[in-house]
Amino acid sequence: RDAFFLSFAEVEKKIISYAASFGVENINASDDDIEDYKRRIELFDFVGVREESGVEICSDLGIKSVQVCDPVFLLTKTEWEELAVNSKCETDSNTVVFYTINEELEQDISEFITKHNDEIKYENIKNITYGLGVEEWLAYIKNSKLLVTDSFHGSCFAIIFNKPFICINPNRKTSTRMETLFRILDVKGRLYSDFDDVNVKEVVENNIDWQIVNERINIISIEGKNFLENALNSEGKAIDDKAALMNSCKAFVYEKALKEKNRILFKYFRYKLFSKIATGRKRKAYKKKYEEYKLLYKRIKNILKSKGK
Repeated sequence: RDAFFLSFAEVEKKIISYAASFGVENINASDDDIEDYKRRIELFDFVGVREESGVEICSDLGIKSVQVCDPVFLLTKTEWEELAVNSKCETDSNTVVFYTINEELEQDISEFITKHNDEIKYENIKNITYGLGVEEWLAYIKNSKLLVTDSFHGSCFAIIFNKPFICINPNRKTSTRMETLFRILDVKGRLYSDFDDVNVKEVVENNIDWQIVNERINIISIEGKNFLENALNSEGKAIDDKAALMNSCKAFVYEKALKEKNRILFKYFRYKLFSKIATGRKRKAYKKKYEEYKLLYKRIKNILKSKGK
């Protein structure tokens, strides 16, 4: 958590977030955790978030924020194409490529593409999830016939390169960033929560109006750059005010760690024991929980140890 909130930064330093993402529409956390988030975000001089819901979350916390585009849109299509040209791989315009974040969907996506060969009319399938450099990864998307993905950034580059794509994200809780982006850019009929919902023939035949999309990309890119320029060139919060906020935040974090110590320690030993006596899938699940609480307990010990520093 400290790394994500740049808690290591000295009070004299200007702290800026650009296109930060909560990843969800609402924060489902305890009151203490929400207060912790609020105090940490208050230390930022300027807050730029990626989704509309992020602006609302910040507003609920009493923090001013600005919605800005993902950093990939700050470069032009031409600049990304120049990077893709450096690729040494051979690409084929009759290739359907797929890129997955969730490894469990890999087989499903491959089978989905194969099943719809008649509608897509492709010659090759290429999985670009593993083992590619940045240039090669970009080149495959740029030259593909169609991209199938569950990834936000996979979708972003399909849009930047004006390529037909299908985004399948079964997790509605994390699809906020995609819904926001597609709405802003007027990209319709490309986000699905289930493979069975996809009308492949319609996706292939009904092209997106890329002129409108590209015009909107240009607008959000300018807005993003303006936010950064303003944040970099403007005065941040007064150092004395930030110092007071930082001291208050440290005190709160310490008290929170002190209160949570015994609960975390109990679960740490509980899952450690279960990970040794359980078998099969349960053992794997308990081991994962044990590692999670091991890190939490280590973090709490460090917080309590560092009091006064």
